Amino acid sequence: METALRALGWHVISRADAASRLRAAGYRLGISRAAGHLLYDDEADDTT
Repeated sequence: METALRALGWHVISRADAASRLRAAGYRLGISRAAGHLLYDDEADDTT
């Protein structure tokens, strides 16, 4: 799947990589699902 997405011009990264990049940019990840976000501090792993 990643190969097909890359061929279409998408940049594919893992959830852990996304979490690391957001933290490096100064963002804080929360754990409240009520906000409706897709990435949470207690799930920032490579399981997806």
